[in-house]
Amino acid sequence: MSHSLAIIVLVYNSAGDARACVDQLVSFGRDWHVVVVDSCSSDASFDVLSRAYAGTPNVVVIQTGENRGYSAGNNFGIRYAMREYGVDTVSIMNPDVLITEVSVLDCLMQLLWSHNDCLVVGGQPVNHLEGDNAWPSSWTLPTDREVVLNHCLIHHSGRRDDAVEVAPEIYQVDCVIGCFFVAKAEPFAGLGLLDESVFLYNEENILGMRCRRAGWKLLIDKNQVYYHNHRNVARYKTLRQKIAASREGYRSRRYLAVSYYSTALQFPLWCMEAINEAVIFLGWLTHDAFRKN
Repeated sequence: MSHSLAIIVLVYNSAGDARACVDQLVSFGRDWHVVVVDSCSSDASFDVLSRAYAGTPNVVVIQTGENRGYSAGNNFGIRYAMREYGVDTVSIMNPDVLITEVSVLDCLMQLLWSHNDCLVVGGQPVNHLEGDNAWPSSWTLPTDREVVLNHCLIHHSGRRDDAVEVAPEIYQVDCVIGCFFVAKAEPFAGLGLLDESVFLYNEENILGMRCRRAGWKLLIDKNQVYYHNHRNVARYKTLRQKIAASREGYRSRRYLAVSYYSTALQFPLWCMEAINEAVIFLGWLTHDAFRKN
């Protein structure tokens, strides 16, 4: 049985990365649908991409009404693809992801549809910008304690990965990294797609928890390697930007705790965020406040 695929590429001020990603997908010559979703970029990304792919078969560039983050933007593209093309398989692919071999998507789709109880599959990311270093492809859902401690800037307990090998280099996991994965469209929609209550951060934990509750499995095939050329640059330079980023992470973590763990975690999380903001302020005071230009 053949399956139809739509690949969602969510863009925010990242036309250059998106061009490289989409051009590579187009070069494979497959009949996949590529849905480029501009999440109301503040630069000219939407116009640049619209012109670049005008008339390109199987590529469409659409725009959301507002920037509501990773989950809402990708859901917008998934709903569009299911409505317009009737696909049974969807893939989320960040614009800084490159699939260098067409077999990667072929093998992931085969793995996905060969397991009736599997909803999501992923591969093994490496970062070409860091000497092809392997990045985590999955991790274990955090415990109550880890929900709090993993929000701490000065004592991050790290992510565990208790993956279970079910076949050579194929593992059953709790969470699949969100930069690139493939999912069954209808069951994913039945699960509610990605949780739009968070703007950024913890989307994978929430999806993993939803799958666990609904009895769905998530699989990783580490033979399927792709590039996630994420640039580790300081996006937040001012004190206000750094505080705002920390608070966004806190809001996401608090939502995860309250909705999927326990309301009792709210207070320790609030304390942890207070500590984080104090650390950020002291760091700014020490390194930036009196620095001469």
